[in-house]
Formats: sequence, structure tokens, C-alpha cells
Amino acid sequence: MTAADEIGVIQFTISENDFADFCIFNATKSRFRRRKYLSARIGSLLLVPLAVFVLAVTSNGSAWPSIRHAIALALVAACFLALLWIVTPVTIGKAARRRFNDGTFVRLAMPRRLEISTQGIYCSGAQGESRTKWAAILEIAVTSNAIYMHLTSVQAFIVPRHAFPDDAAFDNFARKARALWSAAVASGAKDA
Repeated sequence: MTAADEIGVIQFTISENDFADFCIFNATKSRFRRRKYLSARIGSLLLVPLAVFVLAVTSNGSAWPSIRHAIALALVAACFLALLWIVTPVTIGKAARRRFNDGTFVRLAMPRRLEISTQGIYCSGAQGESRTKWAAILEIAVTSNAIYMHLTSVQAFIVPRHAFPDDAAFDNFARKARALWSAAVASGAKDA
């Protein structure tokens, strides 16, 4: 580990896969969307037994001569919902890659330097520079591929794993970012 690693300075470029991973995480696993995403998935599961019940109650010998048709419909609906659970993250990833490559996020792909300190996050590169105080960070999420320091529910500093020489450096940076953020939030709460 170099001295630069110890003080929380890294240089990297965000790839289309980094951006796609962030979009998928943000839509499916972020604390800002997780409850909505999970409730939609659970709600969709409840549609299957509801469909079976409605068909069984309303069939009474008319167009639906038996419960077998209702069960068959329920199985088709369950397969469709299972397919949606798989396809949704894939679709989000493809859309993110398409947006990344169409030039919409051309500045995101430029090399950048990110530094974390007790004052906050300093990011600089060809696109400009920014200073963000820890109090502006809502959450720090660490995944297997990146660290996301959320400014809003849909905007974050994306720090990809490939920006670090090894897993230990990634883990140390994530630990340091969380510690600095927690300390700043705690001291801000005391000051209020």
C-alpha cells in the first residue's frame, strides 16, 4: 500500500460496466428503491393465487369447466413473473450501457481523481472539480464491484473496484470512507 492509498486518494476511469452495475444496484438493491422494488415483487406473487381464486369462484361450469384451467393459468402467470424477475436487471443494464455509449455520459468516462478526507470528498478531472462535505452524503453502499457514495437516491460517486491494486486496498478505502462519513454525521448531529 502506498502513501497515496493510506490518505484515500485514487485515480480511475468509470467504464460502461461500472455505470450499468450502478444503475442495476440503484434500481434493485439501493435502500432508496429496495422497499418499492421488493413490494412490487411480493405484490406480483400475490396475483397468482388471486387469479386462481377468482377463476375458481367465477367458473361455476361456464367457460372454465374445471380448476385445471385456473391452475394452468396460474402456472403460466408464475413463469411470466419469474421471467420478469430475471429480465428486469438485464434490461436495466442494457439500457444503461446504451446510454453510456451514446455520448450522454461522455464526461463520466473521463479519467478522474478522487480523494477522501475529514472535510469530505474531492473529485477532479477533465470534467472539472467538486468538493462535497460528508454531510451531503446520504449513504455509502459497498458491493462486490464498487463503492457508491450517494448524494441523492439516483446520484452517487461511483468508485469501481478496478481502481484499486488489490482487494485489501478496496476494503481499506471503503472502511475509511464509512468511518469518515460516520464521524462527520455523528459530529453534525451533536452540533445540531
